[in-house]
Amino acid sequence: MLLEMVVAAGLVLGTQAGAGAGAADEARPAPVVVAPVGGGSRAATRPVTTFSTTSATAPASTSTTTSLDVRRRADGSTELGVAVSSAAGPPRGAVEIQLGLRTLAVLPLDGDGRTSLVTSEVLGDGGGPVTARYLGQGPHGGSAASVVPHPATATGTGSVTVTIPAGALVVSAPAAGAVRLDPVTPWLLGDTLRLGVARATVTDTRAGAGGFTLTAAVAPLGYAPAGPRWVLLGGVEVEGTLGSVVRTADVRTPDVPVRLDRRGGSVVVRVPEGGGRGGVAVDGFVVVAGGGRGGVLLVWTLV
Repeated sequence: MLLEMVVAAGLVLGTQAGAGAGAADEARPAPVVVAPVGGGSRAATRPVTTFSTTSATAPASTSTTTSLDVRRRADGSTELGVAVSSAAGPPRGAVEIQLGLRTLAVLPLDGDGRTSLVTSEVLGDGGGPVTARYLGQGPHGGSAASVVPHPATATGTGSVTVTIPAGALVVSAPAAGAVRLDPVTPWLLGDTLRLGVARATVTDTRAGAGGFTLTAAVAPLGYAPAGPRWVLLGGVEVEGTLGSVVRTADVRTPDVPVRLDRRGGSVVVRVPEGGGRGGVAVDGFVVVAGGGRGGVLLVWTLV
């Protein structure tokens, strides 16, 4: 009985001492050995004060989308329009506008999530991209948009008149193509050969090197309607006229005399496309056996 009273007194004293010792003793509790009546021993510790903390996790930010519109105005300034949108409604807060790494302005958003800036800054001349950066507020996370403006160009109205000569392709011949035929040595069969020189000039003032084909045919002379119905044209030669850049090596002429008649033109000269630009002078000889009464008319045609 006496032992139990001693143990109880010890517990009371220990509790009072603990209350007076303060926080230092609370941090270092001492074990108390209690001897039960029945013998043996068991360890017991005094109650220890515990501290609990409550942590609250912030809700996830709502994503936003920022768009930037760059418009040049008639007075030479530039208007930057910014719109920020979110599935949770128009965001609040501010937008920072930068040119390259330099901040031009920090602007508040209106109730619709929009703002704008008019600036006289020269954009598009190597100063870097224009960036609109929404800084985020409340549940709305930040977002940004960038554009690279094109260099400013002069605007206005006016007219420009450009005259491009179409050029022409013209063939001409002395005396309107009349060829004088003079008698030469009699032919083997007793007939008289008549011979004359044919000449024509092609003038080409067209742009480029379009090429052309020159043909010839026989027509009756006004004073000799009963002239020869056909002649032979041979010995055709071509040379470039003054200022011509026609490559005469590309020009094609017949290798043998060509029969010219009244039924249609026969090819005399062919200048291929790309064979140079400018006119050519054409020479040849006309021969006919008998008849002709002193002349023949050649009709030159360009194709």
